[in-house]
Amino acid sequence: MDTQKKIRVLVVDDHPSVRAGAKSAMELEPDFEVSTAGNSVEARRLMADPLAEPFDCLVSDVDLKEGIVTGFEIARWFAEFFPATARVIFSANIAGQSPRDLGFTPDGVVDKSVGTGALVQIIRNAVWRKKMPPKVRRKRFAAMQSLLEYSPLVEVIGRTGDNQAERVDVRLATDGSATAFVVYSIPESTEDRIVVALPPCVGCVGGCAMCKSGCHHFVRNLTREEMAALALLGLETHLARELFEPGGQRKKVRFSWTTEGDSGWSNLKAVCQTIQLLMELEAAGISLSEFVITTIGNIERLRWFLNSEFIDLPIRIYWSLNSMVQEIRAGIMPVAGTQPIPETWDVLRQIAVKTGREVTASYVLIDGLPRGNNYRDEDVRMLGNLFAGQPVRIGLKLLEEDSPGGFHRPTDEAADEFERKLVEVAGLRVKRQSIVGGAVNAGCGTTASRLDL
Repeated sequence: MDTQKKIRVLVVDDHPSVRAGAKSAMELEPDFEVSTAGNSVEARRLMADPLAEPFDCLVSDVDLKEGIVTGFEIARWFAEFFPATARVIFSANIAGQSPRDLGFTPDGVVDKSVGTGALVQIIRNAVWRKKMPPKVRRKRFAAMQSLLEYSPLVEVIGRTGDNQAERVDVRLATDGSATAFVVYSIPESTEDRIVVALPPCVGCVGGCAMCKSGCHHFVRNLTREEMAALALLGLETHLARELFEPGGQRKKVRFSWTTEGDSGWSNLKAVCQTIQLLMELEAAGISLSEFVITTIGNIERLRWFLNSEFIDLPIRIYWSLNSMVQEIRAGIMPVAGTQPIPETWDVLRQIAVKTGREVTASYVLIDGLPRGNNYRDEDVRMLGNLFAGQPVRIGLKLLEEDSPGGFHRPTDEAADEFERKLVEVAGLRVKRQSIVGGAVNAGCGTTASRLDL
């Protein structure tokens, strides 16, 4: 006999195919029990059933064709009469809307375009937050209380995710601009940890040929307080649950800042000040793995960091390299064309020696470049000449899929052979890195169509 406590979900949507699809997808989960309603009348009938257990979560579309009652109104009924029920908006019409402006802040907002796979994890997290034991609730408050004063600076406007990654879209209170961050787990990690990948700015100046986001303009840098508010939200995602649950397997968290065309390095002081704030989490019971900042290689800002008061912070640098040929590298990442590779490595090497923390040179294997690809024997030789015996490891990845720049994904066999040569011929340390989180529709931490880790 199955005695597992069921998560009871009510799906309200006026499209029969959406109701059926959501019900079928959710009931693949053994602990989900799903009811559906096509309008507010059916929803009220199910809510009022005296013989049924209360629902754990409402999943509602915004616009319902029958009557004047919207999904927001149904959610407000639940807030009034069933406050322990989580409320998730699942709609194709949420762009540009602010639930808070409508007098209702949902427990989750999911765009229908991402499908029902993301919806399951959002429901689990929303229900968990509603029903967490008092001991866990106190632990979360103790861990997060130093950041709570910054929470009014951001508003969640959407979430997408799967069991490996979650993207959170937010609107900034200061000027209404929007950005996003990503939380993910690392399959090949030797320690149990999650990563909260934060943006240092709104927009991007990279113009990378691989990027599918269409976001190639810079809006503004984020403040220390805004980044702290995003970090707080990161600790509320479904992947961060296990930081607080008794016996949770993921025991550490890593905060990272993505390159964003090196806008992050123009905002480096604010990023470092945010890290100083986040280091207080350790005293509150959250184990921190490390802080990571990626860079295309802004030599001027690297030199500033080398001689700054922040050099002793526990920061590891990831350098987006991708090719040893300057022209090819600039073709992949245009802003990298102004930063010569040898001079950039000279400063990065000094930072590594001074801090005792090696640099990771990120190298995405790509087919379709002007010279064919970036994993030839000549590339092995050049990488070995620059890095052999140096405080660096190569973070090897494969392009996830064909991209707008005419680039293509190499075969796994070609990647294996290149990795072997880097180790056996060039004498380099190599770490093969996974690509996860395709369902979150984000990359470079925030804006691209895929999450390339």
